[in-house]
Amino acid sequence: MEERVRVSVMHEEGFSSRVIANRISCSHSTVIRIVKKIQETGSVVDRVRSGRPRKSTQRQDRTLRRTSLANRKLTSPQLLREWQEKCNVLTSTSTVRRRCLQFGLRGCKARQKPLMTDAQRRKRIEWARRYGSWSCEMWEKVLFSDESTFCLFGNQAHTYVRRFPGEEFKPECLNLTVKHPLKIMVWGCMAASGVGRLHIVDGMVNATKYIGILQKCMLPSAQLLFRNQFFFQDDNAPCHRAKLVTKWKCQKNIRTIDWPAQSPDLNPIENLWHKVAL
Repeated sequence: MEERVRVSVMHEEGFSSRVIANRISCSHSTVIRIVKKIQETGSVVDRVRSGRPRKSTQRQDRTLRRTSLANRKLTSPQLLREWQEKCNVLTSTSTVRRRCLQFGLRGCKARQKPLMTDAQRRKRIEWARRYGSWSCEMWEKVLFSDESTFCLFGNQAHTYVRRFPGEEFKPECLNLTVKHPLKIMVWGCMAASGVGRLHIVDGMVNATKYIGILQKCMLPSAQLLFRNQFFFQDDNAPCHRAKLVTKWKCQKNIRTIDWPAQSPDLNPIENLWHKVAL
């Protein structure tokens, strides 16, 4: 509005449209359009437009954006309450959602990730620096292993179906669940050259059971997948780092690689477990 007033004043003083555009740092066509509006309406104020006017100004919208970025977990009603307290805006939650979409802030389900301490983060960085120089040929010599739990009945997670109105309880549209689903734990291993043997774990895994799994499944899998020596990877579960297990690995001359705590995202076998569960 201030620039429009300056255009109006300079036009009345006799300056040409190009001189006005150069002094105000705007385009020549913008000056011509403002001058034409002044000649037709006698004012630089916008005409009354058709349609419902916006309930918030650009400044209020920026306040909403800062509020949303300050706490990403606020729901639309919570954002609306804080917005009303800060800017006294009279609007609805649907307007809040539309504004957030205009900002590019789309509501999504938060990804799950293990909680890590500062010390664990430092160890992850140290691990990355230690093994970041490894070539693809060296990683091809690593045997990755892990345990995973599978539900034997139904899918306990959210399932999406396509249905018509009124078909909520059709059998083909239901996700059947049970109170105490039957689950099994499976140990497996994989390398760049293929997958190894699977072992269904009976009960909880302790050091003695883990040594039996390594003797029965890991060593035959390594002989099948590697011609020469290899590196064995397992996480920092208590049964994996027990003194009895460490002594057994030394007796078998099994070379292991260090693994940072709370780092399942670094293990490629997690992607394989995901495909198996589908």
